[in-house]
Amino acid sequence: MNEVLEVQGLEAGYEGRAVVHGIDLSVGRGEIVALLGANGAGKSTTLRTVSGLLRPLGGHVRLDGVDLTGRPAHRVASAGLVLVPEGRALARGLTVEENLRLVAFPSWDPLTLFPELGELRRRRVGLLSGGEQQMLAVARALTMSPKVLLVDELSFGLSPKVVARLLTALRELATKTGLGVLLVEQHVQQVLEVADRGCVLRQGALVADRPAADLLADRSVLEAGYLGDTATPAVAVRGATKEPTR
Repeated sequence: MNEVLEVQGLEAGYEGRAVVHGIDLSVGRGEIVALLGANGAGKSTTLRTVSGLLRPLGGHVRLDGVDLTGRPAHRVASAGLVLVPEGRALARGLTVEENLRLVAFPSWDPLTLFPELGELRRRRVGLLSGGEQQMLAVARALTMSPKVLLVDELSFGLSPKVVARLLTALRELATKTGLGVLLVEQHVQQVLEVADRGCVLRQGALVADRPAADLLADRSVLEAGYLGDTATPAVAVRGATKEPTR
């Protein structure tokens, strides 16, 4: 699979102090990669840094071979690496259609992915349900024709049924168009059922990068990432071994 996003040796954090340590990960065309881990593991920091909202302390971010390291967020997005942030960042006083036009005038209607929103074009965002708002946030990001979509906390405040609807839409889109997706998600079972791979972070370090089916079959890797496992001496990482971060 051709890798469209490559993150190498990423160091990231706040006020010069790293909370993400030497992460290597990639996303291929049409591939969904789930970024998993306990609260505070560094998942959102990773997405914010990859998207340009945070300046990296070290490492590289490449999209289609072009080095985007350290570029501001709007330039990263223009290059095709687009973030759907936690909290959605929608203009609640504007309508669905107005929110879409704030970003771009797409050559296709992004609401075709979510027909539920078709009749709500003129409704103000503040009157939408949480699920409808998240659908809109994803649709708005797609107006920028991304090569890779970054999604932070897709399920925040949503029911499992709505999460399943969103994940299914992303799976269909990735398969049909070749869009790469890197997403942070707490509904581990649900996301691994549609993802191609899962990357597990623990205390800012990557402790596993495996096919999603393998992680579903071997829960010990997930447990080590979320809970810690002093009995596990090493965790396999894409054909190599890496000592768990303590």
